[in-house]
Amino acid sequence: MAGISYNTGATGGAANVTSINYTAPAGVLVNDVMILGIVVFTEDSTQPAFSVTSTGSEVWTIVSPVELAAGAGIYTYGFVYSAVATASSAHATVTVSETGSPGSTTWIGAAMASYTGARTTSSIDVIGGTSIPGQSAFTITCPTKTTNAANDWGIYIMAGGNNGSGVSVPSGTTQRQLASTGGGMIAVIADSNGIVGPASTTIGGGVFTNTADVASNCWLTAFTIGLAPAPVNPGGFMPLF
Repeated sequence: MAGISYNTGATGGAANVTSINYTAPAGVLVNDVMILGIVVFTEDSTQPAFSVTSTGSEVWTIVSPVELAAGAGIYTYGFVYSAVATASSAHATVTVSETGSPGSTTWIGAAMASYTGARTTSSIDVIGGTSIPGQSAFTITCPTKTTNAANDWGIYIMAGGNNGSGVSVPSGTTQRQLASTGGGMIAVIADSNGIVGPASTTIGGGVFTNTADVASNCWLTAFTIGLAPAPVNPGGFMPLF
């Protein structure tokens, strides 16, 4: 039986900017579902406005709550976008932008993972987010969710500040992409590398651990996603969209 598989990915990140770009890999396939984990670090208490655009024709949509980890005058936002790849998505330049926070005190990082064989409508079966405010937390536990569809893949994202780029992903998961801003902000994507079970399976509960600076300077957010597989035709073949 066909199902979801990890295909490819990309990252982008920079410090002291209001936008960053990454180039989608040549291997992105039509109808891949692309998951984009984003971190935006600011020193402004007012939440900026966020957007994701592309030179390709795919449409990026926010699919998560915007999680805020704040403390000591630092405001770190984590959130997730997704898009279904089109024929122009490979090689496209994807831009993640914010407005409302000065570039001199803004860091942005984005990690994208592209999955083949996922459902192209209502791709996200379930999603949940969480955050750890303040400076002293060096681990964050992904929220638990219960799947609605059978044969989901579990996808786990950490987006936050850890004063470095060292992180260990939840036990039993496979790290796919890690983006660093060069200023201590990271976004990392891991997944189950296989189906998590039938409908009504509980996913999440794993722990991301900061290995760069375990004592302080951590503002962390995390997400759990159930990515639904494409429907299978009665003959057992994946449909052609």
